[in-house]
Formats: sequence, C-alpha cells, structure tokens
Amino acid sequence: MKTNKTLYLVIPVILILLFSSCNFFEKSEKSTCNNLFLVYMAGDNSLNKTVYTDLEEMKKGLNTKNDIILVLADRYSSNFYEDEWNEARLFQINYEKEEIKVIELEDEKLGISIKWLDDNIDSGSGTTLKSFLLYAKEHYDFNKVYLDLLNHGGGWKSGDSYSEINTKSSRNICSDEGSRNSLSPKEMSSAIKTSKINHFEIIMMDACSMASVEVASELIGLTDTLIFSQDVIPEDGFPYERVVPALFSKENTYDKCLKICELYTQSYNKDKTTISAFKIDQDNGMENFLLSLENYVSLITNFDLITENRSYFHEFLKDVVDLDLILNDEMKNKYKNILIYNSSNYNCGISIYFPPFFNYSKESWEYTAERLSFLKFCPSYLDFLLNYEKNSSSCEVIDFYEPNNFKIDSYVINLPANKVVSYLWCMSDEDWYLLNSANEITQITLISPDDIEYNLSVLLYKNGVLIESLYENEQNTVNLSFYDFDNIYIKVYSAFGYYSQEEPYTLKLG
Repeated sequence: MKTNKTLYLVIPVILILLFSSCNFFEKSEKSTCNNLFLVYMAGDNSLNKTVYTDLEEMKKGLNTKNDIILVLADRYSSNFYEDEWNEARLFQINYEKEEIKVIELEDEKLGISIKWLDDNIDSGSGTTLKSFLLYAKEHYDFNKVYLDLLNHGGGWKSGDSYSEINTKSSRNICSDEGSRNSLSPKEMSSAIKTSKINHFEIIMMDACSMASVEVASELIGLTDTLIFSQDVIPEDGFPYERVVPALFSKENTYDKCLKICELYTQSYNKDKTTISAFKIDQDNGMENFLLSLENYVSLITNFDLITENRSYFHEFLKDVVDLDLILNDEMKNKYKNILIYNSSNYNCGISIYFPPFFNYSKESWEYTAERLSFLKFCPSYLDFLLNYEKNSSSCEVIDFYEPNNFKIDSYVINLPANKVVSYLWCMSDEDWYLLNSANEITQITLISPDDIEYNLSVLLYKNGVLIESLYENEQNTVNLSFYDFDNIYIKVYSAFGYYSQEEPYTLKLG
C-alpha cells in the first residue's frame, strides 16, 4: 500500500515536469532590462481561475525584447488540473528569439521552491508583498518599473472579511482565504516603502472600488501615477494581452496611462464599468491637491445636498460619495490638474469617505490619522465629519452591512441619539450595540418590522463587571430604572431565524 501511494504522488509530478512549458531556474545573477512589470496576483480566493487566464494573456501580450514580467501568483490548494498548476509560483516572462520564454524561479525568503509542487504563501501579508519587491530589486537592473496588484478590493475600508480573527483593523485588498489575511492600505504602502524600490512609474490595481482619495494618499512618494477603479471591475479584469504592449511602449507615462485606461474601457460594454488614472507624484499633483483640500474643507456646508445626491456604488461601499459632490468650482479645476483619465459619465473617478449617518469618535472608529495617511495631509476632514455628527439628527440609521455581528464588534452609539434604525439582514445576523456612560437611559424599546418579531436583550455593566442580563417584556421594552450601571450592551436578534432586508427595526432609547 505504501508503494502504491508513492507512485500516485510521483506520477503527477513527472507528468507536470515533462509537459510544462516552463523552465526551472535558481536565479543568482542580476538580469538587465528596460521595463520591469511586477505583478502581485493574490488568487487564493474566488479569483483562483482568473490568475491562470490573466497569466496567459500577459504571455500573449509580450512582444518586446529587453522587457520582463515578474509574477508572484498565489492560487488555491487543490488537486492538480490537467493543464494547470496550483498553489504559489514565481515566474519570469520575457521575449527571446521571437518566442515567449517562461522561467519558474525560487526564493527562500518568499517560501517559493521549484523542488516542490505545494508551495504555500500568505498573499494577504505585507511581508509577502515586501519580499516579492525585494526579490525584484535584488535580481533585476531596470530603467522603469511598474506594479500591478490583482485581487478583490473595496476602497480604504470594505469591512474585514475575517472579523472574527482580525478585529483590530479593516482590510481591503489582496485577501488570502488560506491564511484568512489581507492588506490594509497602510500595510500595502509600508511594504512598498521598505522594499528598496525607490519609485514606480505606474501602479495599477486590478481590484474593485479602490479609487478613493484615502487609497491614493497612501501612495504619495511611491509612484508617478495610479490606475484604479471607483466601482466594480469585472472578473476578467484588465485586458493584459493589450495592456502589456501599451505598458512597454515608448510613450511617456501620461500617455501610457491614457492608453491603458482606453483599452480597459473598450474591453467592456457596461454602463457602470469604470477606470480612472491620476497623477500622484508627477508634478507633485496629489500632494498639492490635498493641501488645497485641507484649506477648503472648512468651507463645506452643503451636507444635505451631498447626502441627497449620493452616487451609486457597489453595495458594500455605501459609506462613500463621489469626490465631486463636496468640491466647489475652484476645487474642481484643481482636481482636473491631477486627473489623467476617467471613463465614467456618472462619477468623477475617485471617491471619499462620507457615510450617510455618522456615529463614531476618533478613539472608537478606524478613520484616523494613525491608520490613513490622507488624514495626515488633510486632518481637517476628520474634524469636518465629527462636526457634522454633532449637528446631525438624533435618529441614527445604520445600514444592514454594519460589522457588529459579535459583541466584540459592537456598534458604538454616541448619545444623545434617541433612536436607532437598522436591519437584520440574514438568518444568523445579530446586531450588537454599546452605549458608554448611559446613566440617563431608563428604558429601551424594540419596534420590529411588520409581520416579523425580533428579540431584545440588554447587558448592564458596572466598572467593567456584568451585573445584570435583561430581556424585553410584553411591550418589547427593557426597564433600566432600578439598576446602577455605567455601560450597556444591546443585542437585537431573531430567535426563529426571521429577517428582512427591506423592513427595518427601530430601537428607541429613553
């Protein structure tokens, strides 16, 4: 039996080595090239298949000598396909003697070995991204260098897909389902800054909804230009067979960005498929714009207009608005100075955080200067949001994507809000809320949607100790007037699995 198992393991390995189009190579000397295109494919997720097809497109698109594509590709751990590979691979792709040459490389720091067929990496780790860029710096001499990050995306904050484990920060790109990890904007920029590659000509993000001023701000000092999408990128992603020749052309950086965006737009005939390109360090564009924005923020007063004209975005990005909504004519002209291309006729090409309902503090939420470089360039914007909170309605409306399904992720209600409106959006959803210093609250009432009965429980704490667990009475009310407490945890849930994404419930605080 042992011999048979060994044969089953060895035969696929032999077949793959015999029929693979790749050469295996342990790189020890530096290669010289004119253009180096670095592609970071985080495909250990639902984009597993896309990694393979995008690689094939890149190979078809490369037709220039002295240019190299270096790819770190991560895929699912699974059984071998007849004509594919799985797990993690490091490839060098170049054009020699009128044909494409693909070399599979190895690197101990990356954890990539050509001797095994089951290498596994954490593509959601900043350390892995940094190691990939360090490898490129140590093994290649180049005139121009470009970077592409390929994965799912969600702007500066899409909510942490793995909130049960990573509760400290919100992540948005390069998710790895194997490691249950992903990159925050700060981790992404930190990996690039410490990689010893001084500067990129173009950084591209083949990922949904990355085009926000918060993401762009993280790349100041790291790239001349940036290409990304304000909305959804289709699963097929960038048309690399056409993008690669444009990237390696002799045109200047500005025109390359224009060409790549135009090729992308031509590839999709969809109303809400967007792509945009911006100057980041070119002409100090982004930094100069943010300095102007910092001086302008205090003049914004059209709060209602911003809310009423909130643009449509992908469903998990309802807490952003089109940047154009908050700019006056003078600022719009300054914005045009950094915009290279925008394919959309319904937004300006980049978004900014402006949630429909504000309820957070600098201490309890993630939109802080410690997490986002944007707020270091433009600190007045956070003060602007906090000031808007103080003048907003006492009715607080939370949409059904709020990340408070666990007590540790409780949504903080800042008094004097006297009413909360939200949803239970799936069978297992639980909504947790936290009221700090809530001595003036004497009762809490739950009003369920029509024809649906939800449940209410309240946990009372004094000096960090649980003193009482209370449940609603026949009037769906919890009376707090007989207790001495300083903190309240509230849970709204459905004992019978009922839920509604159309009809909200209401919590009345009195």
